[in-house]
Amino acid sequence: PSVLTSASPTLRALPDALRALRHVRDASPPTSPPDLRNPMFRCIICHEEKERTIVCAEGHATCEECVAPFVAGNADALSKTDLIASMADAAAARNDTAAVAKFEGRCLCPLSGHGCHAGPFEDKDIAAHVPPDVFCAFVGSKV
Repeated sequence: PSVLTSASPTLRALPDALRALRHVRDASPPTSPPDLRNPMFRCIICHEEKERTIVCAEGHATCEECVAPFVAGNADALSKTDLIASMADAAAARNDTAAVAKFEGRCLCPLSGHGCHAGPFEDKDIAAHVPPDVFCAFVGSKV
């Protein structure tokens, strides 16, 4: 069954959670590093100049067209991962904060592990830049 028609009460509550996050997003615009005020950013994946991007704390921009499949892929991979809690514990023991964030269902910059050390994006920022079905799958993968 789809995320929205699942029998799980947690998953059925996702549309309400999405509406709440969109309300928060509308009340406070997505965060961007203060020194990046240019309205056009070059996407680190497709390398095109785009207005609608999500920008990590290190200034790496990812356009909405590229971030949606990235988030969906991360959600899909997490939903297929066994023993998440023990993997997160092992990552924490070796001080691998990026791996811990991934096992917690947090979304990192696509360049994480390739030179980017920015923390994870906030869920409200993800909600602002991906379609509702992708965001629901993202939130559902955390359950």
